[in-house]
Amino acid sequence: MAGARMHVGVQGIGTSKMELQFLARHGVAHMDALVDDIDADTLIRHREEAAEEGVSLEMIHIDIPSSITLAQDPQRDRDIDQVCTTIENAGRAGLRGLNYNFHILPYQRTASVPGRGGSIYSAFDLEAYDNETLSEAGRVGCESAISSP
Repeated sequence: MAGARMHVGVQGIGTSKMELQFLARHGVAHMDALVDDIDADTLIRHREEAAEEGVSLEMIHIDIPSSITLAQDPQRDRDIDQVCTTIENAGRAGLRGLNYNFHILPYQRTASVPGRGGSIYSAFDLEAYDNETLSEAGRVGCESAISSP
């Protein structure tokens, strides 16, 4: 495909000088960062600091509060307002998007496993998985996904 380009990127890392230099050293030019503060000026500062190290801060990782996924009013409305503020601030900071997981159940994982070159892989081993302990959502089945008007 003519003109197609692939970009090496990373997600789930911070924006410290050490982390940014690590990314640049390994040819990573685009990132989705974990940040503590979603204030627009702070996001702009993070983006500028990344650019100084040759990395483009494209997105940030955000959490979607369980009050939203579990429809827990009135906290849900306050949390939706906070997510809207995050979206607005990310736009003001020139970010291209937000990375999030919208789920009722927490991540379904078991212990991580060692991988090639000293890396660690996220894993799921059905034999080791605790499928009996209920989450905050309680029992979730196929019927739970069907809502009635």
